[in-house]
Amino acid sequence: MRLRRADTYSLAGWLFADLLLALAVLLAASSGFGIARAAAASTTPTPTPSVSRPSSTATSSPSPTPSQASIALNSICRHVNVRGSGLLANDKAAISDAVAAVAQTFGDLANLRGALVLTFGTASTPTRAHDLAHALNALLKSDLVSGRVGSLFQSAETRDYILLNSDPRLDGEMWLELYLPPPVPLGAKTEDGCPR
Repeated sequence: MRLRRADTYSLAGWLFADLLLALAVLLAASSGFGIARAAAASTTPTPTPSVSRPSSTATSSPSPTPSQASIALNSICRHVNVRGSGLLANDKAAISDAVAAVAQTFGDLANLRGALVLTFGTASTPTRAHDLAHALNALLKSDLVSGRVGSLFQSAETRDYILLNSDPRLDGEMWLELYLPPPVPLGAKTEDGCPR
């Protein structure tokens, strides 16, 4: 049996109506339609008195305090060069050089409070690049760095990232992308070449 042209149009109309109804149901469900009325119509429960038994030690749980923490949209991206093999081997001279490089690079931001640091380690293999970033992030949290740049990195969240480059001269080049709480100081500059 062959469908007539009028039957095809009427089926298309019903399909359109069904799809429109399904879309309306999805939009109503995702926007919480009707939930506000149900919550407003509910009655407030009245507390019932309870008998408490005395305890030998009184413990109070700390109540959470609201936080106004935020991160500025603009980051400060700079690079430092470290001796990668020495940093990974915990060589005191390499660590001292890395601390000096971080202090020189971020000295203008000393005693500010960082919020997030994305550290990109450069090496020829992903494992080595990640290990370099991880080692530098651990160093950023140390007292050695905080003695030079204050609390800039102490409370900041750190993340390890990799930059693959087969040039051995770039092994140990570290890019640090620092996010501060607003307002970011006007003199804070970002270097060209940030790996974003």
